[in-house]
Amino acid sequence: AQAKVSEIRRWRESEIVHGRVAMLAALGFIVQEQLEDFPAFLNADGHITGPAIYQFQQVEARGAVFWEPLLLAIGLAESYRVGLGWATPVGNGFNSVKPADEYELGNLGFDPLNLGPKDDPVAWKDMQ
Repeated sequence: AQAKVSEIRRWRESEIVHGRVAMLAALGFIVQEQLEDFPAFLNADGHITGPAIYQFQQVEARGAVFWEPLLLAIGLAESYRVGLGWATPVGNGFNSVKPADEYELGNLGFDPLNLGPKDDPVAWKDMQ
Protein backbone atom coordinates (compact mmCIF):
# COMPACT_ATOMS: atom_id res chain seq x y z
CA ALA A 1 0.00 0.00 0.00
CA GLN A 2 1.16 3.50 -0.80
CA ALA A 3 1.35 6.03 2.01
CA LYS A 4 0.64 9.69 1.43
CA VAL A 5 3.36 12.26 1.98
CA SER A 6 1.27 13.82 4.75
CA GLU A 7 1.13 10.48 6.57
CA ILE A 8 4.89 9.99 6.27
CA ARG A 9 5.46 13.52 7.64
CA ARG A 10 3.15 12.77 10.58
CA TRP A 11 4.97 9.49 11.32
CA ARG A 12 8.34 11.22 11.08
CA GLU A 13 7.26 13.97 13.47
CA SER A 14 6.00 11.32 15.88
CA GLU A 15 9.26 9.40 15.62
CA ILE A 16 11.29 12.54 16.38
CA VAL A 17 9.15 13.38 19.42
CA HIS A 18 9.24 9.85 20.82
CA GLY A 19 13.01 9.70 20.31
CA ARG A 20 13.46 12.94 22.24
CA VAL A 21 11.24 11.73 25.08
CA ALA A 22 13.18 8.44 25.26
CA MET A 23 16.51 10.30 25.42
CA LEU A 24 15.24 12.55 28.23
CA ALA A 25 13.89 9.56 30.14
CA ALA A 26 17.19 7.71 29.86
CA LEU A 27 19.08 10.81 31.00
CA GLY A 28 16.64 11.22 33.89
CA PHE A 29 17.35 7.73 35.18
CA ILE A 30 21.10 8.29 35.02
CA VAL A 31 20.86 11.63 36.82
CA GLN A 32 18.59 10.22 39.54
CA GLU A 33 20.89 7.29 40.18
CA GLN A 34 24.06 9.41 40.26
CA LEU A 35 22.72 12.30 42.34
CA GLU A 36 21.01 10.25 45.02
CA ASP A 37 23.80 10.82 47.57
CA PHE A 38 24.91 14.23 46.30
CA PRO A 39 24.44 16.89 49.03
CA ALA A 40 22.90 19.50 46.71
CA PHE A 41 20.24 17.08 45.46
CA LEU A 42 16.75 18.03 46.62
CA ASN A 43 16.47 15.22 49.13
CA ALA A 44 16.58 17.20 52.34
CA ASP A 45 15.43 14.45 54.72
CA GLY A 46 17.27 11.55 53.05
CA HIS A 47 14.18 9.39 52.70
CA ILE A 48 14.24 9.18 48.89
CA THR A 49 16.59 6.28 48.22
CA GLY A 50 16.99 3.18 46.13
CA PRO A 51 16.67 2.59 42.41
CA ALA A 52 15.41 5.50 40.33
CA ILE A 53 12.39 3.53 39.15
CA TYR A 54 10.88 3.73 42.67
CA GLN A 55 11.80 7.31 43.56
CA PHE A 56 8.65 8.89 42.08
CA GLN A 57 6.46 6.74 44.32
CA GLN A 58 8.58 7.66 47.34
CA VAL A 59 8.13 11.38 46.65
CA GLU A 60 4.39 10.94 46.29
CA ALA A 61 4.15 8.82 49.45
CA ARG A 62 5.82 11.57 51.49
CA GLY A 63 3.00 13.97 50.56
CA ALA A 64 4.86 16.03 48.00
CA VAL A 65 2.93 17.39 45.06
CA PHE A 66 4.73 15.85 42.10
CA TRP A 67 2.43 14.64 39.35
CA GLU A 68 0.28 17.77 39.03
CA PRO A 69 3.12 20.20 38.19
CA LEU A 70 4.73 17.55 35.98
CA LEU A 71 1.54 17.02 33.99
CA LEU A 72 1.03 20.78 33.71
CA ALA A 73 4.58 21.28 32.38
CA ILE A 74 4.15 18.43 29.88
CA GLY A 75 0.79 19.83 28.79
CA LEU A 76 2.25 23.28 28.20
CA ALA A 77 5.18 21.89 26.21
CA GLU A 78 2.90 19.70 24.10
CA SER A 79 0.47 22.58 23.49
CA TYR A 80 3.34 24.71 22.22
CA ARG A 81 4.62 21.91 19.96
CA VAL A 82 1.17 21.13 18.55
CA GLY A 83 0.44 24.81 17.96
CA LEU A 84 3.72 25.23 16.12
CA GLY A 85 3.74 22.14 13.93
CA TRP A 86 0.26 20.75 13.51
CA ALA A 87 -2.36 22.00 11.08
CA THR A 88 -5.58 23.54 12.30
CA PRO A 89 -8.22 20.79 12.44
CA VAL A 90 -10.66 21.24 9.56
CA GLY A 91 -12.74 18.61 7.82
CA ASN A 92 -10.92 15.29 7.56
CA GLY A 93 -7.44 16.75 8.07
CA PHE A 94 -7.62 16.90 11.86
CA ASN A 95 -4.49 14.83 12.46
CA SER A 96 -1.95 16.31 10.08
CA VAL A 97 1.33 18.19 10.27
CA LYS A 98 1.66 21.59 8.60
CA PRO A 99 3.06 21.55 5.05
CA ALA A 100 6.83 21.49 4.51
CA ASP A 101 6.96 25.15 3.51
CA GLU A 102 5.40 26.16 6.86
CA TYR A 103 7.08 23.76 9.30
CA GLU A 104 10.32 21.80 9.29
CA LEU A 105 9.75 18.54 11.14
CA GLY A 106 11.22 18.55 14.63
CA ASN A 107 12.36 22.19 14.45
CA LEU A 108 10.75 23.94 17.40
CA GLY A 109 13.16 26.88 17.28
CA PHE A 110 14.63 25.89 20.64
CA ASP A 111 18.37 26.54 20.73
CA PRO A 112 19.13 28.05 24.16
CA LEU A 113 22.91 27.63 23.80
CA ASN A 114 22.87 29.17 20.31
CA LEU A 115 24.75 26.19 18.83
CA GLY A 116 22.95 26.00 15.50
CA PRO A 117 24.04 27.91 12.39
CA LYS A 118 21.27 30.48 11.93
CA ASP A 119 22.23 32.02 8.59
CA ASP A 120 23.08 28.94 6.53
CA PRO A 121 20.24 26.44 5.89
CA VAL A 122 22.65 23.96 4.28
CA ALA A 123 24.89 23.98 7.37
CA TRP A 124 21.77 23.56 9.53
CA LYS A 125 20.77 20.44 7.56
CA ASP A 126 24.33 19.07 7.79
CA MET A 127 24.37 19.57 11.55
CA GLN A 128 21.14 17.63 11.95
